[in-house]
Amino acid sequence: MKKGKLLLEYSKKKKVITRLQREDGKIIPLSFLKLKDLSLKDKPCEYEFSRGRITRIVVEGETIYPQEATKPQSGSQRGKQGKQGNQEANTFSIGNAAAPKDTRQAMEGREPDNYLLKLNKMVNIRYNKDKEEYDIDFYKAPYKGKKFQIEPSFDEKQIKEINQRHIKAARNYLHEYRHYTFQTTSRLIIGLGGESVFETSLTLHHLYGIPYIPASAIKGLARSWAVLTHEGRKSEAEAHAFTKNKYLCDIFGVSEAIFNKENNPPKASEKDNAEKKPDNEKDTRGEVVFWDAFPRGNIKVVPDIMNVHYPEYYKEGKPPVDYQQPNPIHFLVVEEGAEFDFIIGMQKKDNDKLLDYTEKLIKESLREHGIGAKTAVGYGRMITKNT
Repeated sequence: MKKGKLLLEYSKKKKVITRLQREDGKIIPLSFLKLKDLSLKDKPCEYEFSRGRITRIVVEGETIYPQEATKPQSGSQRGKQGKQGNQEANTFSIGNAAAPKDTRQAMEGREPDNYLLKLNKMVNIRYNKDKEEYDIDFYKAPYKGKKFQIEPSFDEKQIKEINQRHIKAARNYLHEYRHYTFQTTSRLIIGLGGESVFETSLTLHHLYGIPYIPASAIKGLARSWAVLTHEGRKSEAEAHAFTKNKYLCDIFGVSEAIFNKENNPPKASEKDNAEKKPDNEKDTRGEVVFWDAFPRGNIKVVPDIMNVHYPEYYKEGKPPVDYQQPNPIHFLVVEEGAEFDFIIGMQKKDNDKLLDYTEKLIKESLREHGIGAKTAVGYGRMITKNT
């Protein structure tokens, strides 16, 4: 084992900042080592170093890292730990983050407040001995107890302030607007297939780092629900729906190409040439403005799981038998009971019936269909709490 010395000091928030001074004088930050006081300050220590990381620290014959429980757990303790699942303490460590060394040193003793930054830019990595490579996942190995790697923590007061500014901006921008509060009756996931360092993603605001529902998702849901309820899933349903209901044209806007699909389908040469458009095509803008839906107060993000029980069946076409190894995939969701403020409006006083009809589409689609991913299995359902 190599020898060194522990350097300890308090941060401004009275947290212990730990560093290790090697024999050659070089100092290594130990953000993963959590100490309660300065009793080990300037103590000589021995440490093991493997694959670019400190794996063990010993002071006066006692191992202080890794800080795993040294006492054997009773059966009731293990059962309690298993039931708690992802409610275990946050295991995030800035020292293990996949970030430049100078960034980790600058962040020593602190954690990013922005969850988007913490999740995607400061993700913790672990070494997988079986694969001989580093893994990125939601949980810390070993998986017993399911210790959540990056525990979300949002400031309820800050979220309320953000939401109030958002509503105030809508009042100033829109001549007439409607404001609704919806509450989730099931778990919600927006942006499951978005870009992420993980296999799955969750839409978080690029500035505030909080979950929200983009206006494009709300408008798309209302539009698809209108077409579905009018014409079902039959061919050219969109053209039929917009032909029969002028409200849809006024609310969402429309291209004349939609109507040309039924009576004047484009020729093969026009299909191949994406840039070529019919001469009479005129795009119209929708009169109803949809705004992003921000959470109303405290919000909770938790990990969920989908499990592929027959991976060889889907990959190789083999029979779906029980001896195949399941392939669990973890993803993040907004927990049931979260409240979001929806805003729609118009920039000019025109027709209240448009807003009434849009309101009807949004309420029905959120209640009956849901928004976001995995709506077919019950995710994304919402009901009106107040108007």
